[in-house]
Amino acid sequence: MVSKTLRSVVADANVLLSASLGHAARKVFEKARVFHVITTDVAAGEVREYLPVLAARAGLDRAPIIRVFDALPIEIVPESGYRTRLKDAASLIGKRDPDDTTVLALALKRGLPVWSNDDDFDDAGVLVFTTAELLKVLGFSSARRR
Repeated sequence: MVSKTLRSVVADANVLLSASLGHAARKVFEKARVFHVITTDVAAGEVREYLPVLAARAGLDRAPIIRVFDALPIEIVPESGYRTRLKDAASLIGKRDPDDTTVLALALKRGLPVWSNDDDFDDAGVLVFTTAELLKVLGFSSARRR
């Protein structure tokens, strides 16, 4: 059963990396027809930067993993879609993790929760779901955290 109230989240790079590598986060995308995942151009760039590194560490061919990421049904929002909230986001979490400010800015702009396994978004003024929590909300009974 999919949550009747939760329809969209702003995804952090860490969960997109996890989904691309085939971990539990990929299950969220099985609900993509009724659940909308968005992220920023910066977070998507971070994923594209780190996927080859993670693939090499795991001894995997990077090309199929990059294709998996490219096939994920994600709306990638350019800076123009969250620019007005960048200062707010920077003041809330910029010192903890400047890379996450774009994700928070988009969440603030759209009034959406963040999907992340980082604690960088604690006390940032938005609802945050870990992968395990999101899978539970989406109706997956046995979700392992990743």
